[in-house]
Amino acid sequence: MFNFNITPEILIAFAAALLALLFDYFPWLAQWYDAKDVSTKKQIMAGLLITLAVVAFAGTCLAWFVSNLVCEPKTIVTLIYALLIAVGVNQGVHSATKPSAALKARMARMFTTKLKS
Repeated sequence: MFNFNITPEILIAFAAALLALLFDYFPWLAQWYDAKDVSTKKQIMAGLLITLAVVAFAGTCLAWFVSNLVCEPKTIVTLIYALLIAVGVNQGVHSATKPSAALKARMARMFTTKLKS
Protein backbone atom coordinates (compact mmCIF):
# COMPACT_ATOMS: atom_id res chain seq x y z
CA MET A 1 0.00 0.00 0.00
CA PHE A 2 1.15 3.52 -0.73
CA ASN A 3 2.30 5.47 2.34
CA PHE A 4 2.57 9.24 2.08
CA ASN A 5 4.22 11.06 4.96
CA ILE A 6 3.28 14.73 5.26
CA THR A 7 6.32 16.63 6.47
CA PRO A 8 6.36 20.34 7.35
CA GLU A 9 8.24 20.97 4.09
CA ILE A 10 5.52 19.29 2.01
CA LEU A 11 2.80 21.08 3.94
CA ILE A 12 4.52 24.43 3.37
CA ALA A 13 4.95 23.69 -0.35
CA PHE A 14 1.24 22.83 -0.75
CA ALA A 15 0.22 25.93 1.17
CA ALA A 16 2.57 28.09 -0.94
CA ALA A 17 0.96 26.72 -4.12
CA LEU A 18 -2.50 27.38 -2.67
CA LEU A 19 -1.51 30.97 -1.81
CA ALA A 20 -0.44 31.58 -5.42
CA LEU A 21 -3.75 30.24 -6.71
CA LEU A 22 -5.81 32.23 -4.19
CA PHE A 23 -4.08 35.50 -5.07
CA ASP A 24 -4.61 34.85 -8.78
CA TYR A 25 -8.12 33.39 -8.89
CA PHE A 26 -10.11 34.47 -5.82
CA PRO A 27 -11.91 37.52 -7.27
CA TRP A 28 -11.76 40.18 -4.56
CA LEU A 29 -8.32 39.06 -3.39
CA ALA A 30 -6.97 39.03 -6.97
CA GLN A 31 -8.33 42.55 -7.59
CA TRP A 32 -6.77 43.86 -4.38
CA TYR A 33 -3.44 42.13 -5.09
CA ASP A 34 -3.26 43.22 -8.74
CA ALA A 35 -3.70 46.86 -7.69
CA LYS A 36 -0.38 46.69 -5.79
CA ASP A 37 2.98 47.51 -7.36
CA VAL A 38 5.47 44.69 -8.01
CA SER A 39 7.60 45.45 -4.95
CA THR A 40 4.61 45.42 -2.62
CA LYS A 41 3.36 42.15 -4.13
CA LYS A 42 6.73 40.53 -3.44
CA GLN A 43 6.74 41.80 0.14
CA ILE A 44 3.20 40.56 0.79
CA MET A 45 3.93 37.10 -0.59
CA ALA A 46 7.30 36.86 1.19
CA GLY A 47 5.68 37.89 4.48
CA LEU A 48 2.95 35.29 4.09
CA LEU A 49 5.42 32.56 3.18
CA ILE A 50 7.73 33.40 6.09
CA THR A 51 4.74 33.40 8.44
CA LEU A 52 3.60 30.06 7.03
CA ALA A 53 7.02 28.47 7.51
CA VAL A 54 7.43 29.81 11.04
CA VAL A 55 3.95 28.63 12.04
CA ALA A 56 4.62 25.16 10.59
CA PHE A 57 7.84 24.78 12.52
CA ALA A 58 6.59 26.45 15.69
CA GLY A 59 3.58 24.13 15.56
CA THR A 60 5.94 21.19 15.61
CA CYS A 61 7.98 22.59 18.51
CA LEU A 62 4.85 23.47 20.49
CA ALA A 63 3.30 20.05 19.76
CA TRP A 64 0.34 21.45 17.82
CA PHE A 65 1.05 18.60 15.42
CA VAL A 66 3.56 15.77 15.15
CA SER A 67 6.43 15.65 12.67
CA ASN A 68 9.95 14.33 12.43
CA LEU A 69 11.55 17.64 13.45
CA VAL A 70 13.50 18.14 16.62
CA CYS A 71 13.38 21.63 18.12
CA GLU A 72 17.00 22.64 18.22
CA PRO A 73 19.13 25.34 16.57
CA LYS A 74 20.02 23.25 13.50
CA THR A 75 16.31 23.13 12.68
CA ILE A 76 16.69 26.74 11.50
CA VAL A 77 18.56 25.39 8.47
CA THR A 78 15.60 23.14 7.73
CA LEU A 79 13.29 26.14 8.12
CA ILE A 80 15.32 28.13 5.59
CA TYR A 81 15.30 25.15 3.23
CA ALA A 82 11.52 24.85 3.53
CA LEU A 83 11.14 28.57 2.96
CA LEU A 84 13.23 28.39 -0.24
CA ILE A 85 11.08 25.50 -1.45
CA ALA A 86 7.94 27.51 -0.62
CA VAL A 87 9.16 30.54 -2.58
CA GLY A 88 10.04 28.35 -5.56
CA VAL A 89 6.71 26.54 -5.52
CA ASN A 90 4.77 29.78 -5.01
CA GLN A 91 6.43 31.61 -7.87
CA GLY A 92 6.36 28.57 -10.13
CA VAL A 93 2.65 28.00 -9.62
CA HIS A 94 1.99 31.73 -10.00
CA SER A 95 3.92 31.86 -13.30
CA ALA A 96 2.42 28.66 -14.66
CA THR A 97 -1.21 29.36 -13.78
CA LYS A 98 -1.49 33.16 -13.94
CA PRO A 99 -4.82 33.96 -15.60
CA SER A 100 -4.90 36.11 -18.71
CA ALA A 101 -6.20 39.67 -18.57
CA ALA A 102 -9.39 38.55 -20.35
CA LEU A 103 -10.04 35.81 -17.78
CA LYS A 104 -9.40 38.22 -14.91
CA ALA A 105 -11.86 40.71 -16.41
CA ARG A 106 -14.47 37.95 -16.82
CA MET A 107 -13.94 36.80 -13.22
CA ALA A 108 -14.32 40.39 -11.98
CA ARG A 109 -17.57 40.80 -13.94
CA MET A 110 -18.94 37.53 -12.57
CA PHE A 111 -17.97 38.53 -9.04
CA THR A 112 -19.58 41.99 -9.23
CA THR A 113 -22.71 40.53 -10.89
CA LYS A 114 -23.12 38.02 -8.05
CA LEU A 115 -22.64 40.75 -5.46
CA LYS A 116 -25.39 42.86 -7.03
CA SER A 117 -27.90 40.02 -7.13
